[in-house]
Formats: sequence, C-alpha cells, structure tokens
Amino acid sequence: MILSFAGGAGVTYDPDLMMDTIASDSSAEKNFITHMMNLVRSYDLDGIDNDWEPYTSAWSDASIGLKYESLMKAIRDSLTAQETVEKATWDTITGSKEPFVGKTLSAAAIAEPSYSDRYITANTLILLDYVTPMMYFFGPSASDSINLNVAYWTNTRSLPKSKLIIALPFYGVSPLDWSPSQATQSYRALLANDSLAYTKDTTFYISNTYYYAGPHEIAKRVDTAWSKCGGTACWDLVCDAIGDKSLLNALQRERILLDKPMAISNNPQMRQIPNLTLSGTSLVLSEPAMALRIYSPAGKIIAYHNLGGHSSRVPIEGKLAKGLYIAEIMGMDGAKYVQRIVIR
Repeated sequence: MILSFAGGAGVTYDPDLMMDTIASDSSAEKNFITHMMNLVRSYDLDGIDNDWEPYTSAWSDASIGLKYESLMKAIRDSLTAQETVEKATWDTITGSKEPFVGKTLSAAAIAEPSYSDRYITANTLILLDYVTPMMYFFGPSASDSINLNVAYWTNTRSLPKSKLIIALPFYGVSPLDWSPSQATQSYRALLANDSLAYTKDTTFYISNTYYYAGPHEIAKRVDTAWSKCGGTACWDLVCDAIGDKSLLNALQRERILLDKPMAISNNPQMRQIPNLTLSGTSLVLSEPAMALRIYSPAGKIIAYHNLGGHSSRVPIEGKLAKGLYIAEIMGMDGAKYVQRIVIR
C-alpha cells in the first residue's frame, strides 16, 4: 500500500495550484514531506505516489520542471533515509538472510507529450520506480493513441518498459473530444442504465452518448501492457461494476490468461454451428469457461468474450470471412486451450 497525493481538479480547490504553491516555498515543501513521511512510518506504507497533474502550471510556470524535480528529489531522499532505518531493523531480525524491499516512488503522468515534456525532466525519471501515464483514451483512435504514447515513453524518453504502467479508465466521457463541458460517468452507472454496455464501448446515458472502455477493450489494453510495458493500474475501483461484467474481473482474467502457459487441447472444447440470425457463427462450449478469444492466423484479436464461468452458445461478433481462425479458451482453472475454427 502506498500513499498518493494531489490529484485532478477538485470541486472546491485546485490541486495543481496547491502543489505549485507548495513546491515554490522550501519551508512549505519541507513541512509537506514531513507530514507524508509521518504517515508512511505510522502505517508502514510501501512508498509514495505523486499525482500532481499540472495542466495549468505546465504552461503558466516556466520553472515547473525544476520545481517538480526538486520535490521528487526531496521525497526520494526522505524515503531513502527511512529505508536505511528499516533495513537495519530487518537485517537484525532476519540475520541479513532475507532480501529487504525498499520504498517505492512513483508518479501518475499526463499522457500527452506536450505536457510531460514540460514538467517531467530526465533527472525526475531517474528518481522514479514507476511512471503511470493516464492513458484515458476513448473512441475509434484509442488503440493508436495508446501505442503512440507507449512509444513516446519507451523510445523518446528512454524509460525502461518495466517502469511504464498503463492506467486504465473505469469511467466514460461525453463528448469524445475534450472540452470544458465534458462530462464523466462511471462504468457502473453506464452498465446499470444499459444492460448490454459490457459488450461495447459506447452507450446512450440520459441525454448524451458516452465513450468508455468495456471489458473487451480493457482486455486489449492489458495485452498491450503485458507485452510492451510493466503492468496496469486503474482509475478507479469505485467506478467499476460488481459481478462477472466487472472491468477489474476482465483485467484479472486477461492477466491470468497471459501468465499461463498455452496448452494445446487434444479434446475439442467447442463445436461450431451456423448462426443465421447474425449471418455469422456461433460456438458452443462443452464445459464452463472464463473467457474466449478469437484470433486471425496473423495473431490479431478478432473477438473477445467474457464468459464468467458459463457454458453456452457464444455468437461471434460480426461476420467472419471464410478461412482459418484460432479460438483460445481460458478454462475455470485459468489454463488456456486452443482450437482451430474453419469458416467455409
């Protein structure tokens, strides 16, 4: 468990302005860090996360980069001092035979490079154990935006991929293009309003169309995080639904699926039948399963289905062209099974 400070814009205060004021005053900064370290010691926390989002000060304050770096350096020094004390105690108790795990320092980052370039310096990146860009992208171009952002951090900024964490949104926005009047709504509320919201990434709520990342999109982003980055984070859990349509469940299922070695099944897990209603194909599972993914021969995900332990007919989204496909099933034990599908 780590301590996170600052945050996005509040209702009665502006965290950006507050943090800029603290970082501009050495005495205020020292007091601020002292209070945080008291909490770290009192609750035996594992580190500190900086969620200062300088959407305004990144442009209004020319020295924002140096202020941010100085703050992070002071926090890192305080955490290192605390580590020294804790390690001495740890070594005494364990006889120096067990590895000691130190405190972490991380930061949530504005995903857009035009902002990050202005306030996150190369020296700051060296101080950090993890960086979590808030890749809260929605709509048809979301995947492209995420890939470009990953390339920016790992290539342009030379951040090791093990330090890069993709933040996943558990909420939706309206309209799609950012504007001062943009509204947000939790995935939980969107699903309560539309029982099929878990099958898509847009839905109509009250009087607006909301764009969000449903379970299928979350699974795709987890794939990206596990192949190109160090992991995932989410904002935030109170926005999630409960049950088999939960985004957190989709994230966990995909993580388990990616961690498990692939087992080629000698016994078919499905049988294929025509689906005349959808002008496509349905698959019938012979036993309960957690998830199903359909791949093209090139390895592209064609469809993802969150099955939640059910054994039933699964209509494949859209009409598949004639050819060979690969069906990957995650069983109830988390193991993966693969079966070929031929569409004639």
